[in-house]
Amino acid sequence: MRWRSLSCGIIAALTVARGAEARSIAVVPIASDGPIDAEEVFLVGEAIAAALRERGHDVLGPVETAERIEARSPGCIAAATVECWSEAATRIAREVVVSARLRRDASAAAVSLELVAWDSANRRAVAEVTRRGPVGSPSDLVALARTAASGLNDALPDRPRHARLRVESSPSGANVQVDGVLVGRTPWSDEVPQGPRVVRLELEGHRPVTREVTLATGQTQALLVDLEPTILLDPPERIPHSLDLLDAVLGAVAVAGVAGGAAILVASVAPGDEACAGGLVDDEGDCQYRERAGNLWPAAGMIAAGVISGLIVFARIFVGDPNLAAAEGWRGPSVAQGGRTIGLAGAF
Repeated sequence: MRWRSLSCGIIAALTVARGAEARSIAVVPIASDGPIDAEEVFLVGEAIAAALRERGHDVLGPVETAERIEARSPGCIAAATVECWSEAATRIAREVVVSARLRRDASAAAVSLELVAWDSANRRAVAEVTRRGPVGSPSDLVALARTAASGLNDALPDRPRHARLRVESSPSGANVQVDGVLVGRTPWSDEVPQGPRVVRLELEGHRPVTREVTLATGQTQALLVDLEPTILLDPPERIPHSLDLLDAVLGAVAVAGVAGGAAILVASVAPGDEACAGGLVDDEGDCQYRERAGNLWPAAGMIAAGVISGLIVFARIFVGDPNLAAAEGWRGPSVAQGGRTIGLAGAF
């Protein structure tokens, strides 16, 4: 009696110790090969879930797992991929995904059951077991499933130690991926398994950023990232000048002023009409000329006006126009991609 009490105490202690490593587990629907009916598949799935619960784990059976995953990720169960299962399990707060494949020989004399436990955080197998045996009744099938589940439980590694990671970005709202799994948006903070981790931030209109960090157990590490825009967000102060009506008027004034002023100037300094026919001869016998009225000042004024007008047009072209969009609250262009087209929106 005394030895029996001691044995019970040891078993209870081991159970409590194992319960301290309890996991949140999702058992996905069982795959099958060979002559196996739906009732047998159901019995195996429920037996696996029940055996894991008895070992202290928080377990969702195949039916409940399928309902929760399909509610968040339609088509994921049918896809039957580890990537989809793991991502969906993370969304329903499950640390481990258990998949199973039930095979029956052609002779129907024996059945094999393969169980694989997947870490939903990094999508890798952490434990595998295979059990095989003769099955003559449903109770034999349930016993085989419970034996396989117990073996899988014993093969599970200790729960990974965690650290806390805090990620912030400027601007905020960037998608945060840890080891390729989308975990949230900045600012984001949560527990992450210790060891090397790859953090990637993505935000529309900005270049993605990838950082490698190494986390220690119990450590809180902050990652602050400045995201670089893919398009320049600061508007230029000046933009190229576009010819307008004022340029046309100033150009016309420049041409008319220079050409007209030059013509008047030439006419003003030209020799007068010869007047020898009228008997106007100087003392030395040379012909005298009748002088014309001078127009030098009007000519100079027209030329000056033309030159100034031309310089104004040149300056407008060379200096450019002020960027009125910047003064009115410039909004940087953004790139929107959909299908096979890319749209560019913004104030220009």
